[in-house]
Amino acid sequence: MHPATLTMKNDTNAPLAGLAEHLGNQRKVMLKRWRTATEEAPGVTVASSLTRVQFNDHIPGILDAYNRILLAWPGAPSASSQNDGKNQIIEHGLQRWQQGYQLRDLTREWGHLHMSVMTELDRYALENPALETAVMTAARQAWSQLCWDGISDSSTQYWHLNQAEATGHIRDLE
Repeated sequence: MHPATLTMKNDTNAPLAGLAEHLGNQRKVMLKRWRTATEEAPGVTVASSLTRVQFNDHIPGILDAYNRILLAWPGAPSASSQNDGKNQIIEHGLQRWQQGYQLRDLTREWGHLHMSVMTELDRYALENPALETAVMTAARQAWSQLCWDGISDSSTQYWHLNQAEATGHIRDLE
């Protein structure tokens, strides 16, 4: 869902642009919060063995896609921006498969990312009490949709790779 689905005043795009700038400035904080939460989760094995760059992999590109959604309001981001965001999500699932993640770990990681960004959105709202409620509602809905797509598309990519590997094993056994 794009934030334009909400009914807002036409001057809401300026606060969304301000939020996009803030999120860009807080990116390292959000990524660190996400990594820490993921590493501290019970049963995590692979994430803690990755370098920061390996762990972050395509997530900065996904955060860029989110900022483009905010900046494009009230219109939709360009088709190439949307495709880039979708490709980043799919590549994230592929990367996690190659790194040995279990599907459960992949989806939990997305949950930690969601919470990290939501924490920053809430912090921004508290620091900007004059902001219209509709602005943050649009921002939260846009992030939730992007994150939901991320969980779905990354999981689907992971599942396809798992199926392909299983098919290969069956062929080898035959």
